Amino acid sequence: MARLTFDGNWRVFVVDTVVDIAAPTVAEIDAGTEITSFIPKNGLAVSNAPNMVDTGDLSTQYDSEVMGTYKVNASLTILLDDTTDTASDEFQTHGSASHLVILPYKGTGDVAAADVVHVLPMETGKAVPNGTAANERQTADVPIAVTDEPSFNGSVAA
Repeated sequence: MARLTFDGNWRVFVVDTVVDIAAPTVAEIDAGTEITSFIPKNGLAVSNAPNMVDTGDLSTQYDSEVMGTYKVNASLTILLDDTTDTASDEFQTHGSASHLVILPYKGTGDVAAADVVHVLPMETGKAVPNGTAANERQTADVPIAVTDEPSFNGSVAA
């Protein structure tokens, strides 16, 4: 079994228009802005926040649960650059609607049909620079609201 790291294996894009989030096209992704090189190694976090529904009854001491609704949370930290602030420029308008497109296992090469893809419809807040620190690159946190049900493990369409 292969043991992959995130480093050098994931690509991240901000894409304005995605018609089918389960199968974004190569052209849609190529029209977006790649921000992979502006994300530090610990700068992308996507998590699931499920709600549990109690199903236990008086016939047992076991307090059982089933899955209820869920929410996907995302956070992004970007590296600020003193030559071209590509990522920072992308996140300057509060409430900007777009899509966070993540291609896991795609470290290099052109985006191609059949690539695995995660798509999160999102609205972003304004990028806020983080505090100062010695011997660290300057970063900013980008608040992200996932606005609709995301698609995980979709496939890029031609």
